[in-house]
Amino acid sequence: MSSPLTHACIINVSYPTKLNKRGTVEVPEMKVGAATLPLLAALVRQARPDCQIRMWDEIGTAIDFDYIDGLPRETTLMLLSVRTNLAFEARALAQRFNRDGFAVVMGGPHASACLNEVSTYSNAAVHGEAEAHLPNVIDAFEARAFNAATSPGLRFKSNDDCDLTRSPLPERSLYRHSDTFMHPGVLEFGRGCQFRCTFCASTNLYTNSLRYKSVEQVLAEIATLPEYPGGFRVCFFGDDNFASSHLRAKELARAIGKHYPRSIWGLAMTIGSANDGKLLDALVEGGMRYAFIGFDSVVQESLTTAQKTLARASQFNPLVTQLKSRGVFVIAALVFGFDEDKPDVFARTLHWAVESGVDVVNLNVLRPYPSSPLYSRFQQEGRLFHDPWWLQSFETRMQMVHGITANVSGAMTTFRPKQMSARQLTEGTLWVGQEFYNLRRTGVRLLRNMKSVPALMVDALTNYFYAREYKSYVPVAPPVM
Repeated sequence: MSSPLTHACIINVSYPTKLNKRGTVEVPEMKVGAATLPLLAALVRQARPDCQIRMWDEIGTAIDFDYIDGLPRETTLMLLSVRTNLAFEARALAQRFNRDGFAVVMGGPHASACLNEVSTYSNAAVHGEAEAHLPNVIDAFEARAFNAATSPGLRFKSNDDCDLTRSPLPERSLYRHSDTFMHPGVLEFGRGCQFRCTFCASTNLYTNSLRYKSVEQVLAEIATLPEYPGGFRVCFFGDDNFASSHLRAKELARAIGKHYPRSIWGLAMTIGSANDGKLLDALVEGGMRYAFIGFDSVVQESLTTAQKTLARASQFNPLVTQLKSRGVFVIAALVFGFDEDKPDVFARTLHWAVESGVDVVNLNVLRPYPSSPLYSRFQQEGRLFHDPWWLQSFETRMQMVHGITANVSGAMTTFRPKQMSARQLTEGTLWVGQEFYNLRRTGVRLLRNMKSVPALMVDALTNYFYAREYKSYVPVAPPVM
């Protein structure tokens, strides 16, 4: 006998912190909202219009366990979106819900990478895109094919590409990024990536197929975002490569500029796309102001080994100049720990970041994500610490940052580097961040870019939140050359 789904609790799992009331340490993670939760809510609403939905993003909000305790066990589903960095926390949360009698479904990047593993600590695990699976998951739950006692969990797997033009409008009204403000919005235009960088966490998520929402879908989603004084709407496109199709990217930018001329938005794009001046002109005319670009390394040998086929370190400075001449705020993503990186990589990177004129740097220690070629190679070479590193406790992770920072997200060393010690790798990453974000350099950057008071405030906050990631409990000395 089936029981209809009456309640769905959708959760983006994060570290146990003071902010979400599950821990005592404040992990300095960027407070970026999740695009997944509003989409999951829309899919549940589409499948079961009468279902009561609540969602929590643990990056900025605490789960209301008192509310959950009052829900009916047999007709309530816990839907957890899980990143690999947070698999340990997701497992602990799932175990808590199971003890309380709730069935748990896990999806997200980690479930797609490690479906069999995730099924051992969830009642249902999903590989692939939510649009393809969620209706079937709900049907199976209502038919009592799984419940809180099901172990291992059911596995739902598909490599089929969803037609994004049929994806529902995300239900953003239910989503709060924090207890004090609504996040302005992380949107999605397309999925898929034609590149296969050896260290990328996305290689297991999508096929080579590139798919897009219609322009009308994106405009409708922008309309659901909060409007700030002066008619501003602010959003960021979370696609791995927003401009995988230059033609489509231009078309969307023109439409945003026409319908929301005071909007301010950002995107992630490749070096190849950023080299296209006509594309940049169209994006900027449409309101694009923030560009997140994976430069990844100033060492050409590291780029070559990582199969960054379009990246030439010698061309980085002219590229940044192109962007800055158009008023674009450049977020440079950089990674340390490639086999070709020597101890001087930190000073070289700081020098480039300051001289090139990028506005902020997003610094991370190289991370061997499961199912990536990098992970397989490090595993074969016996270079991994605590394999699987993603199922280690928070205390063990603090050991992997050598107790000098709470940044277990970006500064944790999970493998044995080739040309420096693990501690040198963590300390060097923090040192670059601290030097780049010192008050003098930050002040110079902010004054250089100041165009208006609202823009200055956004830029200052962006610098502040990134700077928090590189704080350390003890002074970090300059790396030994």
